[in-house]
Amino acid sequence: MRLVSSPILVCLSLVLAIGCTRQHKSRSGEAKAAKIEVAYDDSVPSKQRRLLENDLKILSDAGITDHSDTSILDIPDFTNQSLHDWFGEGIHFIVGESFSESAMIGPKSRYPAELAADGAVTVMLNLGGGFYKSGKKKGALAQVPIAGQWVSVTSPMVGILKIGAGLFGKVLKAPHAGSDDPVNSYARLAVLGHEKRHSQGRGKNLCFSHEVCTSGTYAGEPACEKYYNGPYRVERVILEKFRGACEICNKKDNAYLDLLIADSYSRSVGYEMGDPTPETTL
Repeated sequence: MRLVSSPILVCLSLVLAIGCTRQHKSRSGEAKAAKIEVAYDDSVPSKQRRLLENDLKILSDAGITDHSDTSILDIPDFTNQSLHDWFGEGIHFIVGESFSESAMIGPKSRYPAELAADGAVTVMLNLGGGFYKSGKKKGALAQVPIAGQWVSVTSPMVGILKIGAGLFGKVLKAPHAGSDDPVNSYARLAVLGHEKRHSQGRGKNLCFSHEVCTSGTYAGEPACEKYYNGPYRVERVILEKFRGACEICNKKDNAYLDLLIADSYSRSVGYEMGDPTPETTL
């Protein structure tokens, strides 16, 4: 679940102006990783699919040289191959906002209407974790029809993610940049990383569920986390790495990324490390 406060959106609109479309700069000196293979359901609009496919291409040539905080993602380094492997192991199926999730139990990751710039819109949901929890509770294996095949949910790491208009619109988009500019690709990739962490964990930290915030902007909302390596911390680290590696980002891009980083930082209120090993009991 990813909540964005309206004060941040207002702040962004004040400090950022109109920009132009720029392409992610190619890197050299490190071998590119292979393309991450994802199955897209027919419910995903073609424009959203194109943007996500371009986002994932960045991971094959990210050019990150800062290899600190690897323990947060539980990876050896931030090389192209490590990023490819980490994202690729937990992102396998992507469905659109119209996809039926009637078999899922539990809260749906939607922005509350009062916090979303364009209403209660879906940003991204980790359906795999929800279907797994549902099957575990019922003692039955969940099977889901996606992209012309039946997917057996034997673990949250089955990697079923649902995307919506909020991932590409005013809720999560730098107002000065185009949808396919690197700054917005970085923001979407950070959310993908956030949701990937929801595919991990076992026992008490199964799927790294969020906690209700006790104070601040999100008081009363399930938008905080007690684990030091939870989804928001993962999101923050990914944003920091891309910000540091981006050679073509301008001051407006960096200002936007800094606001997203600060927002993610404010939600991590615990210091306990959760076990990211995915559960596979079904």
